[in-house]
Amino acid sequence: RENDRFWILAVHPTNSLIAAGHDSGMVVFKLDRERPVFALGSGSGHAGQSLYLAKDGYLTVQNIDQASSRSQQQQPGSTEITPPSTSLATLRRPPNAMVSSLRSLIVNPFSSTDMNAIVMYVDQQGVGSYDLYSCTNAQLAQGLRDPLVAKEGTSCNGACFVSRNRLAVLHRDNTLGLYNLNNELVKKFEPPVPKNQSNVEAIYQGGNNKVLLRSGEVVQLFDFNARSVVGEITVAGGVRYVVWSKNMDYVAFLGKHNITLANGRNLELLHSLHENVRVKSGVWDETQPGVFVFTTLSHIKYTIVNGDYGIINSLSNVYYLCRVTKQTVVYLDRENAIHKRPFNNAEYCFKMALWQKRYDDVKRWIKQARICGNVGIGYLKSKGYPEVALQFVDD
Repeated sequence: RENDRFWILAVHPTNSLIAAGHDSGMVVFKLDRERPVFALGSGSGHAGQSLYLAKDGYLTVQNIDQASSRSQQQQPGSTEITPPSTSLATLRRPPNAMVSSLRSLIVNPFSSTDMNAIVMYVDQQGVGSYDLYSCTNAQLAQGLRDPLVAKEGTSCNGACFVSRNRLAVLHRDNTLGLYNLNNELVKKFEPPVPKNQSNVEAIYQGGNNKVLLRSGEVVQLFDFNARSVVGEITVAGGVRYVVWSKNMDYVAFLGKHNITLANGRNLELLHSLHENVRVKSGVWDETQPGVFVFTTLSHIKYTIVNGDYGIINSLSNVYYLCRVTKQTVVYLDRENAIHKRPFNNAEYCFKMALWQKRYDDVKRWIKQARICGNVGIGYLKSKGYPEVALQFVDD
């Protein structure tokens, strides 16, 4: 292509795809990533859940539990919400105005009195770096007089919080460093590397004083206090994102086409599944521990740690899930607009009640919920509960 002549350029009418034709063919590309850079947290000086969002050159925090709303016509039943928003800081100006370089946003889940956030950047050469922002929740509640000043971190391959006042940084020389909230190095050591692997490629949050280390398709749970690996799992297809449940009992590993659910304490494999289309996002249902709700390019689906899975509904646009609770899903679209919509979770609530042998709840879901009779009866028969299947019979 370097010696080809490019003759034509066309822009897709409804999304950000660009096609360019040259002497020997055609190439389709995007100028930048469309995935929103966000993280969910609690506290931040007010009651309710907070959504931290990096967009348009600013880091903001928004209370999604205190939001006005307006109906949307693009997706039936969807409502765009406008939460109270506070601007926290001005983000780096990218060297290339066409590419933001933003990669991820991590909020410290271990501190109840302070707000600590890491904004990760990756330049066009693939070199990562981060900025650290900190303030107290009391300052947020009173309103910031001036934007937060970033504490610039070193070049790295990843960073995450490991405790209330510590963050772990994977240096480019494959060493692991512990830093305080002033970005000062406290400890530095060599991370463990699995057999048949040459180095650690990425790190993710792993719980209090723990971190997840990814090497190829192998993920290890490393305990800083014991200085040892307390769990290991092989994830087919690799890992792109890691999602922990609210109480950190379960963890989900998201790949391009795969989802793997594991025990949060020792990474014991619970269930894995393969999707033919790309997996875009996922969250754990806050009111149904053990249920993971995820989106692909065309559907919202669910999977349970016992191996069950199913489809909730189809999509006309791509969702990036933020929160699922009480039959309500909160999500972002590719324009960084926040939406809230109800959805029917009766099917997986019924399956969870049956799996946990809560038979009173099973009967309630059978009688009250809109569960398809043949599907429900077939599921009960396959699981060995014919006596419960009789509850479907009216005559």
